[in-house]
Amino acid sequence: MKTVSKLHRRRGQATVELALVTPLLMIIVVGIFEFGRAWNEKQVITNAARDGARIAALTRNNPTIADDSATHTIQRTLATAGIALPTGQPVWSGFKDNTGTPVTVQLSIPYTFTFLGPLLQWTTGRSNINLTTQFTMRNE
Repeated sequence: MKTVSKLHRRRGQATVELALVTPLLMIIVVGIFEFGRAWNEKQVITNAARDGARIAALTRNNPTIADDSATHTIQRTLATAGIALPTGQPVWSGFKDNTGTPVTVQLSIPYTFTFLGPLLQWTTGRSNINLTTQFTMRNE
């Protein structure tokens, strides 16, 4: 009889340990997915900045490319990933300068954490981060 009661106590101990560890494990797994999504979005805006900088570098000496086509290229690249271009973005420097000078495009897009947002809001007071990228090409 003594052996059976010890066995039941150990089963209860394992259940309590599982109940304590499972929330932490779930936060870690969800965090991996959340930061993976943020990394993916960062890669998309970097690609959009590269595409826009390339069009902007070609615009100076090519009359068939409109001045706003670089911004439209960025918007189109972001739209394929379901990202909207915020007001005031992109920020350009060196656009329409002389041949050989650099043209730089900088994008900054807010990213809100979907699942970890409430937990981050509770602990840090913020549930979003700004994903910023910059790409430079030489005017042709």
